[in-house]
Amino acid sequence: MILSKYIFKSMFMAILVTLVAIGLIDYVMALLNELNYRLDGAYQAQQAFWFITLTTPGRLYAFFPYICLIGVLFAFGTMADHRELVIIESTGLSKGKIIARTLYGPIVWLILAFGIGESLVPKLDQQGYELRNVAAAQGSTQYGVWHRDQDTYYFFKAVKKDGSVAAGFSVKYDPLTDAMIYDSFDAISLTDAGDWQFNGLARYTNQSGAAWQNEFSGQSEPWDTSLTPDLLWLLTSPDAKLSVFKLFEYSNYLSAQQLSDDNFRLQFWQRVLQPVLSLALIWLAITFIFGPLRQSSTGARIFIGLMLAISFNLIQSLIAPLASTINLPEFFAAAIPVALAASIALVLQFKKAL
Repeated sequence: MILSKYIFKSMFMAILVTLVAIGLIDYVMALLNELNYRLDGAYQAQQAFWFITLTTPGRLYAFFPYICLIGVLFAFGTMADHRELVIIESTGLSKGKIIARTLYGPIVWLILAFGIGESLVPKLDQQGYELRNVAAAQGSTQYGVWHRDQDTYYFFKAVKKDGSVAAGFSVKYDPLTDAMIYDSFDAISLTDAGDWQFNGLARYTNQSGAAWQNEFSGQSEPWDTSLTPDLLWLLTSPDAKLSVFKLFEYSNYLSAQQLSDDNFRLQFWQRVLQPVLSLALIWLAITFIFGPLRQSSTGARIFIGLMLAISFNLIQSLIAPLASTINLPEFFAAAIPVALAASIALVLQFKKAL
């Protein structure tokens, strides 16, 4: 019982230290990148600081499997340097039981990460991206996003977290009258009944290349669309972290609009398989400790952990273009890092057993 508590505490604290260290590094690097390349309009240093603060948990959640890998290597490495592994083994505990007790700490972290990552992280990301989108749109003529809904093309200046649009315009071709229709609007908002409505709508038409005609200005009209406030907000924040359910919902919407949903389906399966990837990487870390890295220093183990984390993260970043090139189903593409980590761990464990 005492040994189990000690191993749990060692693993839990090692992952915590790794999380804080990587979080600080990520925060500084992301803030420097934001200050160098993202400032626009009313979006300046103060807004960039808050944006990075709000979105850092989301980046750490995406990197959490690799944090577990480095944390377990760090914990086992420290225990091996202090001969604690030898002492634990001398009590009669088999390696299998030691490994089983090793998993308690990381599993608690995985449960915490999943709970926070699927509930709090999307809300923080939403607030961060709303802050950046709205601020960057003020005083900027370049900021905004295009989107096609049915046969109409929309340009949205900025979208707030409640789904309301600050300003924009739309372009549509009407084959019945052979006319181009250009609508500009001051805002899009939700009515009390929950329906979308254009505010300050002005319509211009151009028929058969003639001069543009102003049909009306300053009106309010309903907007017929299947977009929900969350999906509309996501249009201007494609990098924001979504929950598993929102990823599934948005990919279905894109598919219904005959738009490419491959990237979001891949993100969905990567998120579903993230706990499995974490466990595979923890298994890999354990096989390294009881295998080729047993006599290595703590610094060497941490370095190997960082290299493995960077390598697997690079593989994940290359999966999206690879999957689209060879038409690989998103589930199998997301499972590649899991299969690779588990295969290496299995080979090392089998080699050690021989």
